[in-house]
Amino acid sequence: MPFYEKKIHFYKFSDIIQPMLVEFSAKNFRSINEKQTISFLPVKAKSSGIEKGELPNNITSESIPLLKTIILFGKNASGKSNLLKAIRRLQILVIQSGSISPETKIPYDPFKLDKNKTNESTTFEIKFLIKETVFRYKIVFNQTQFLLEELYSNKAKLFVRHHGKTINFGPSLHGPKKAIEKLTGENQLFLSKAGTNNFEEFKEIYHFLTSINIRINISDEIHKSWDYYLDNLAKAIPQKTAEQFIINILKAADVGIESFGYKKREEKEFKFPEGMPEDIKETILSQNRLALKTIHKRFANGDEEDTTDFAIEEESDGTLMFLKTTIRTLISISTGSPLIIDELDINLHPKLVEVILDLFHSQNNKNGQLIFTTHNTLFLSKKYFRRDQIYFADKEENGSSEFYSLAAIEGIRPDAPYDKWYMSGKFGAVPLTSIEEITNNFIT
Repeated sequence: MPFYEKKIHFYKFSDIIQPMLVEFSAKNFRSINEKQTISFLPVKAKSSGIEKGELPNNITSESIPLLKTIILFGKNASGKSNLLKAIRRLQILVIQSGSISPETKIPYDPFKLDKNKTNESTTFEIKFLIKETVFRYKIVFNQTQFLLEELYSNKAKLFVRHHGKTINFGPSLHGPKKAIEKLTGENQLFLSKAGTNNFEEFKEIYHFLTSINIRINISDEIHKSWDYYLDNLAKAIPQKTAEQFIINILKAADVGIESFGYKKREEKEFKFPEGMPEDIKETILSQNRLALKTIHKRFANGDEEDTTDFAIEEESDGTLMFLKTTIRTLISISTGSPLIIDELDINLHPKLVEVILDLFHSQNNKNGQLIFTTHNTLFLSKKYFRRDQIYFADKEENGSSEFYSLAAIEGIRPDAPYDKWYMSGKFGAVPLTSIEEITNNFIT
């Protein structure tokens, strides 16, 4: 039983089946040369060394079972972050390409360590589940144009678009498809145009792809205001429920916080420099409307006497990171938006990371999914993950990234100590360092 479970009343999230990520592939993007794939589809137990019924809460119980979490290990510069950046790049193209001008270049980062690839196209492909229908969306592009864009479901073709040709629409697709096709430039995605023009039949697909919650850099967390987190949380969960849930988690996590609250700031509380343009003032005000405070116990002569308030900025970096990550987690679990975090455990004690993992692996989480990278081998354990949830990123001789799951590696005993075997190099994806060589070079 998790150390905090008795202290937290788990909010029962909606039983409505939310969209889920099934699979993602990338080719010719940054350190990714040939096609690389991560999959949330559970592998069959007999063929992978996974015991039948192992960690049942780590898989959804719907008609199409899917993994709730994937953890990604690998040495520095192995390409872990690049896989997450590929998902982010696809999302940015879906969000933004529909509104760019004809002369704007498409963000394009091919594999640079092979001369033949620097002028080749990049490919992204994503599969996702909406209401028991699996969709597959694929794009192929270079710096100036989208060469291919296609969207299929497991029931029918929705559309296929080749550069320079009329879009081939499936017979089941209705609505203003031809009108939107005419509006779509060669450096724009049809799906982006359809989404921004409120094409009803693409509404859920567009919403899923654009709402994936991604934190690649720690600066993503630092520079976002509390208004951003609380506004998004308010859209996902009733305010009082969310506040009580967060208070319970903070108290159980033993960070010294008894409660928290916030108030709306008045404009007079901001001291703007003379001559600052009004539009900049409005932006600052709109993004910093809320002043957060935390409430701590106060003592006198060793006895608890009352409470005192702390401005949120007075809390430790670890506490702030845990609070923000908890809010992201609640949004993901309640809305079905996948949460993708590079180095989840930055500034967090392993026990607090365990809290996040157990929230995702809880029976109350029906659809929330998490992908994250880490170097902490404490989590390389069957206590937390099945073999098909554990992925490694390694670099090949030509500098390209390769991704593979622990379930794909043969000859691993059921009682194998994953962490020790990984650190010894049996799974690959560790740096081949020589302390003796480094020391000798330093001395000489």
